[in-house]
Amino acid sequence: MIAHMSAEVRSIIGSAAKLAAEKEHRRSIQSADLAMALVSSNVSYRFLDQRTRAEMARRLDEILEEERVFGTPVDVYVYSDPVKRILAYALEEAQHNGEVQAQPRHVLIGLLREEDCAAARLFQSHGIDLIRVRSLQ
Repeated sequence: MIAHMSAEVRSIIGSAAKLAAEKEHRRSIQSADLAMALVSSNVSYRFLDQRTRAEMARRLDEILEEERVFGTPVDVYVYSDPVKRILAYALEEAQHNGEVQAQPRHVLIGLLREEDCAAARLFQSHGIDLIRVRSLQ
């Protein structure tokens, strides 16, 4: 799956993995880790002002605390089931648009498509929804 991700998406995933390891000492990447990496990436600058990005980062920290999952840090990271679905949605979205690799906006769309995801609801509460993100493609 990762082979079909752009370099920028691989960097976002790497940031999410680093966040998981540094903050929580775990190897499992959660959807909130991925969302935090997206908020910190260039893709969020198209949708969110600086104050909103800071507020979302604070709230994502709270979500990660609520959903705390401990694990042993290792060199290989695993994706939680929601993250696997988010990345699959991202690839599906890229292919639907005739693109070979998923871009960060596709990962954001994948996150927004994930049902029962606190991180997706946070983006939506700030006016970031599927229609808006898709319209900017």
